[in-house]
This record gives sequence, C-alpha cells and structure tokens, in this order.
Amino acid sequence: MSVFAFAISVTGPIFVIVTLGFVLRRRGTIDAAFVQTASTLVYRFGLPAILFLGVYDGGDGQGMDPYLSGFMVALTLVIMALAWLYARLTRVPAPDVKVFVQGVFRGNLGIVGLAYCANTYGDAGLAQAAVPMGILTILYNLVAVMLFGSPSARADEKTTVRMARSLATNPLILSLLVGFGYRATGLPLPDVAGDAIRYFAAMTLPLALFCIGASLDLSALRAARSTMIGACAWKLVVSPLLFTAAGIAAGWSGQTLGVVFFLASAPTAAASFIMVRAVRGNDKLAAGIVAFTTVMSLVTVTAGLLLLRSLSLV
Repeated sequence: MSVFAFAISVTGPIFVIVTLGFVLRRRGTIDAAFVQTASTLVYRFGLPAILFLGVYDGGDGQGMDPYLSGFMVALTLVIMALAWLYARLTRVPAPDVKVFVQGVFRGNLGIVGLAYCANTYGDAGLAQAAVPMGILTILYNLVAVMLFGSPSARADEKTTVRMARSLATNPLILSLLVGFGYRATGLPLPDVAGDAIRYFAAMTLPLALFCIGASLDLSALRAARSTMIGACAWKLVVSPLLFTAAGIAAGWSGQTLGVVFFLASAPTAAASFIMVRAVRGNDKLAAGIVAFTTVMSLVTVTAGLLLLRSLSLV
C-alpha cells in the first residue's frame, strides 16, 4: 500500500461518517433530539465500555504502560503553559485568553483520537490509547474548572464538593476504576458479558463520529477569526509537532508513536464550548475553534501521517 493510500485509509472513513452526519442533519433526516440522545448514549455507556476493554485487554501489554500516560500528561501541561504564554504575549484579548488556552489543550480524544487509533492499529491501538485518554480526560476537567471556576457557584466549599462529586460520578473515570479493579481480581470476563461489551464498544465510535458531523456548526467559523485561527494552528500543528518530536526523542516508533500523534492531533472537544457557555464566556470563539479544528484535523492528520509514514516512523 502506498503512503498516500495508507493515510487516506485512516482518515477517509472518519471523514465520510462525519460528513454523512452533517448532511443528514441539514436535510432534516435526523433532528437535534436524536443527536442529543445518541451523544448521551455514547458518553454514558459507549466510551466507558471502550475504556473498560482498554484496561482489561491491555493489562498485560502496552495498554497499561505508565510511561506513555505520564508522557501524555507532562506534554499536555507543557502545551498549556506555552499556549498561555503565547496568548499573553500576542494580541489575544484578555477575556479570551482562557478560551484560547482551553481550545489548544482540550482534545476530542474519546471520539476522534480513539477513532484514528482504532482505524490504524485495530484493537491493539484502541487498548493502548484508552488508558492515557481516560487519564487526560480527568486532567482536562480539573484544569477547565481551575481556569473558569464553577459555572454555578463561587470558589467556595460547595464548589469543591460539587467538583469532587462530578469527578466521582464521571462514567469515564468509573469505567477505568472498574476495569482496574476487575483486572486485579484475575477473574476471566464471561463470554456473554465480554461479547456484549465488545458489541457496544464497536458501535460507539461510528455513532459518535456521526453525531459530531450532525452537531457541526460552520456558521461559528465567522467569529473572532484571528484568535480562532491562532488557537487552531496551535491545536492542529504546534501540539502534534511537539508531542511527536518528544516521542521520537524518547525513542518511540511504530504503534506507540502513532498513538501519541493521533491523540495530540485530535480536534478540540465540544466540551470546551459547553464549559465556556456555562460561565458566560466568549462561546462564539469556543464554537469556532471546535468547528474549525474538527474540519481541518482531517487535513492535518492526513498530512502528518504522510510525513511519518514516509519516514517509516509509524
């Protein structure tokens, strides 16, 4: 398979499913209620199933690699600090600095990032990416609350309790804990339960990508263009370059480096828009970053994959 054909085989199916969701939503074939219900299903049950399997199936191999998870957390903190410094040193308006920073670091790992890994490396890639993705999701939520505070209360004891309760009941975090706990027992997963969870996990990523396309608002691209484009450049170009270069320096190649690249290249998560809107921030800028990175990530990931593949690094 040629380098170009390989790259298209990874990003092409994702582009088709996202586009299909966008077209059917605009034609009225599906409505907002369907997208909301499907998105809830993905978040509460589908992604937890993937994370559980990632811990269970990857427990004896790369899926439980603490170095990879630590690497992703450390580089995420670095990119946060660099993005903050860049925003303060350039002409990003002061009220938009936090929106800019969140748009740079908060990637859509659970859907797009995992989809890239699964499309390229199958179940092995999914298992390796699942645990770092779950840990980064916790980090994203903690940093977002530190940046914006609670949308419903001041930074007091009630806010702390509310945040702790939110993390303790997060289905992604719970699925990781259950996976680790079950793995520790050494018990085999019953065939019926295992097959049911795998069926649900297999359904999740296509449905999630479909919902991304259906939720895409291209009109948001008109908002705060210079700041939005800057954030997108950091998310889709600077961040993948930094993560991948650091991964190469660490001596990684093949699937491990590919997982690092795909997770770093994921577009900005829609949760960043929801957070900004909840605290009455510049939600138009946040929506524009989500929309632009979602569309352009298919181009940047294809280009990055072409380069890495031509150098025989992935």
